[in-house]
Amino acid sequence: MVRPYVALLDRNEPLVPSPEVALSFWFPFAAIARTESWHEETVFARGIQINARVLRHQDHVIWGMTERILARLLELLAN
Repeated sequence: MVRPYVALLDRNEPLVPSPEVALSFWFPFAAIARTESWHEETVFARGIQINARVLRHQDHVIWGMTERILARLLELLAN
């Protein structure tokens, strides 16, 4: 089970991920909220080609569970 949490942090706070986190980076909420950041794209996972909705930010491609969590967050904030 994954339980996402939302928190307001000082951007200068260093990100210190646990060993199970592959990558962490700051992602401005304004970039998440822009609809032009979201689109369908082909991604590759373990050698398998997958068509998925993705969110792009700089060189990062957010998809899969993380994308679904962020999409749900936007839905909840819109209500």
